[in-house]
Amino acid sequence: MRRPARSRQLPTFLALLQSRPSRKDSSRPVADFLRRRAKASFLVRAHRAGCMLLIWVWPTPIRLSRDLAGSGQQREEVMTDVTLRNQNSELVRRGYAAFNSGEMDTLTQIIDESCTWHTPGKSPIAGDYEGREATFGQFGRYGGKTNGTFRADLLHVMASEDGRVVGVHRNTGERNGKRLDVLCCIVFDVKNGKVIDGREHFYDLYAWDAFWA
Repeated sequence: MRRPARSRQLPTFLALLQSRPSRKDSSRPVADFLRRRAKASFLVRAHRAGCMLLIWVWPTPIRLSRDLAGSGQQREEVMTDVTLRNQNSELVRRGYAAFNSGEMDTLTQIIDESCTWHTPGKSPIAGDYEGREATFGQFGRYGGKTNGTFRADLLHVMASEDGRVVGVHRNTGERNGKRLDVLCCIVFDVKNGKVIDGREHFYDLYAWDAFWA
């Protein structure tokens, strides 16, 4: 039976998040309004990327000072958060590039020795993997079981100041006459410049499981 098409219409609450403040709310700090818009923008991008599940697994990604014209310390904290998010985003971008090109030395530098990895579903490769070697073993299964055709082509990167980064990508590959083409997002936990946890979420988990069955 053919599955019904997924609706691309944004939920009502997204529209509410994007709404402008009313006149009676005009006394509220500008930062409150900007924070709502930032959250709405994040959710809209996640929706368009086919990864609305991020709403449930991801905190509000941007925290702004309540007084944008506040003290120098506040401005410094905001700039520090922005710098950290940029650094973590670049780390994840490097990780995707290294994964697709098989640069194990780079992956070893990026992924912490105690990293944990989580792949959902009911396929033979689903499970929780503890340690860098076990994580690399999972990566090896992706490539080995697809004769090297497996790819994770990065589409979007979104980061928060608490060390979490979401990479939205498209997984493709071929195996036993089957073709894989599913959207996925990985929630990375980054600490001290290294990935300490990776959790995969698939837009079509049924298609993912069927490919590996």
